[in-house]
Amino acid sequence: MPQLETSPAPAPTIAAAPSPLHSGIEIGTLISLEILAAMFPLTGGFFLFGWRAIGATAVILLSTLVTAAVWSQIGWRGRQMNLWHCLWMALVLSLMLPAHLFSTAPLDNQIVWPILPAAGMILAMLVWLLGGIGAQRIQPSVVTVLILFVLFHDALTPRYVLRVDRMVVGDLLKSVPAQSPMIEKGAWLFVSRGAGGPGVDALQVVPATEKLLAYTSGQVRPDRSSLTLQMLIRDQMPPLEDLIIAGQSSAIGTGSAVIVIVGGLFLLYRGLIDFRLPVLTLLAAMACLLILPIPVVITDTATEWRWFAFRQHYLGWPVAITFMNYELLASPLLLTIFFLSNAPGQRPITRRGRAIFALGLGALSAILQLYVFASVGPYIALLLVSLLTPTLDRTLRPRTLV
Repeated sequence: MPQLETSPAPAPTIAAAPSPLHSGIEIGTLISLEILAAMFPLTGGFFLFGWRAIGATAVILLSTLVTAAVWSQIGWRGRQMNLWHCLWMALVLSLMLPAHLFSTAPLDNQIVWPILPAAGMILAMLVWLLGGIGAQRIQPSVVTVLILFVLFHDALTPRYVLRVDRMVVGDLLKSVPAQSPMIEKGAWLFVSRGAGGPGVDALQVVPATEKLLAYTSGQVRPDRSSLTLQMLIRDQMPPLEDLIIAGQSSAIGTGSAVIVIVGGLFLLYRGLIDFRLPVLTLLAAMACLLILPIPVVITDTATEWRWFAFRQHYLGWPVAITFMNYELLASPLLLTIFFLSNAPGQRPITRRGRAIFALGLGALSAILQLYVFASVGPYIALLLVSLLTPTLDRTLRPRTLV
């Protein structure tokens, strides 16, 4: 009896697992979601800093895309460039720069407008140099901001915020000092309306980061016999509402902590952020801010430093926690956590690696904020811990049993 020929059964196939490099999401979808999330803090910046913020963002986007189009024709690195990726990086960069740079008039005897196109060109060249999306171990926008900070530190210090009744349409540079006798002390949301009178659109406000750094580094000298942490918070710091809701002088994307968090929650909801990153980073930063030594009393002749400042009977937990909140909300730490640290290729692949990455980012951010640069401390911390990502991936990668 003839035997029937049977074809061999097909070998079983294993469905390809989504790449952990980009959370199982296609590159195009990832970029579009990141751009959409960046619109939350960017829109908030447009309201708080007006048309100059819109103009600054437009210049950065245009200069980045034009430069990227040129560099994309150069070598094999150019072929890896993606204009949508460059657009995303340009939006992130615009969140990190102040709106007053969009001005042809000199500010403090400096011409500042060339910084904006220069920022876009530097960013595009760094994207070409550091590789395409997924291959970048270092965030190009962070490196760009740090380069500009070294070269133009004073010009990059934000000092203006629009009045609440002149949002969007007001001119950021038509301002009066917030310490003017005609302006009462209080939250921006309530006291800025009509402040300064007709012809005034904005207030000049010393950034909270500068006041904090001057105190925690021991550089400030007291106006009276002594300066304590309670006096700093009570007399010199703005209300916490200005940092939480809106009203502080800051970069375009960090004027409102609430809006930054909303954009970050959107990324968490869409699965672009591992929840370990924001949670562990914040916990590490909070712990370090409570433990590390800070001045508790500054006099003309000496500065009294204390570890665990909350243990001092004249400070206690309320003052220490309030100080910690100011440090977290005044700095760009939230922007760093949600919009910078989760870039593909920059964060470790494994869960344990991400946990170590987050703890290191939080601790180093707190140290740099307290003693080095409060305004860019989290950016420097991210740059440093990102260099450890390849080592963490090699050391903690999953190993097969056979």
